[in-house]
Amino acid sequence: MKNTVEDIGYPQEALSPGTLVRSIKKDRLGMVADAYYGELDKDKKKIIVYTILLIPDRRDFSYLQEIEQDRLFMINEYEYDIYAYLMIPPLDFNAINESLGGII
Repeated sequence: MKNTVEDIGYPQEALSPGTLVRSIKKDRLGMVADAYYGELDKDKKKIIVYTILLIPDRRDFSYLQEIEQDRLFMINEYEYDIYAYLMIPPLDFNAINESLGGII
């Protein structure tokens, strides 16, 4: 039986898994893998924390790229630290995970 978003306590107002986002801190494209509630903000509202799979940055084609730019890696970002691309439908995160050997 596959769990749905409602079954696992995923925040109802969070972006769907597979939604394309850009990390402001890393300035890299990625996709939402998971979301959960973090601490409270100044207005006593729960902050959503997203787990994001960052995609390698291919904007610079030099051979001297940093190792960090060539790898897929996961980061946690507050909802305030990402831009979401809502006009693009979410990708099938489960299919991508399977193609990577189920490492996520």
